[in-house]
Amino acid sequence: LGAKVVISSSSERKVEDAVRRLGENASGIVVDLNSDDLEKIVSAALQRIGRFDHLVYTAGDNLIFSPFTEIKIEDAKKNYNVRYWGAFTVIQSAIKLQLLSKDGSITLTG
Repeated sequence: LGAKVVISSSSERKVEDAVRRLGENASGIVVDLNSDDLEKIVSAALQRIGRFDHLVYTAGDNLIFSPFTEIKIEDAKKNYNVRYWGAFTVIQSAIKLQLLSKDGSITLTG
């Protein structure tokens, strides 16, 4: 049967490309993890997906490859928001909404 996969990104183009490559068992949702309404947006996206067995959170392609003294604070905050608060919000919402199956698992990468 194969797994059903839901891809999410802040980039509509990335979502569409991934869904196209993964085929008919894939769908996508555009979510901006830097949004002021992050909890509401994540909850709505997870409810659209419904129950699931495995959550993989691998956010952001915005690693900062600069000398520490040259990193702008706004870039560091954006990176932290996506990598920490994004993961926190997605996992917390999945648990609160009881969407992760009883034997489900969560993988964090990045």
